[in-house]
Amino acid sequence: MFAHRRGPLFLSELQGSSELVHVLNRDFVADRSEIVPPVRNSSRPQPALGAAIRAVREKSGEKQQDIADRAGIALPTLSHIEAGHANPTWATVRDIADALGVSIGQLAKLAEKHE
Repeated sequence: MFAHRRGPLFLSELQGSSELVHVLNRDFVADRSEIVPPVRNSSRPQPALGAAIRAVREKSGEKQQDIADRAGIALPTLSHIEAGHANPTWATVRDIADALGVSIGQLAKLAEKHE
């Protein structure tokens, strides 16, 4: 019924339809990693923290995507942090540290060495 239709679908057309789930799955992205808001440069970037995160990740031989997935952040966000253009929240730093298998304190000490 809806498989080859062009143009917008209205919810009223789908109510009671067994194809509702199919239409939603077809027309909307199910994987949130594909929906990435633009990453903005911070007015107070933390390049030393980014360098520390990158150093730990590279030493472990991990890819950015693996760390981003485990930290629950988008790949462009991690890339932006590692490049030193962002000022991540404490929660994000904690999640990245957990994904790397280190403490926030260890990242802070390493960041001091990169300043």
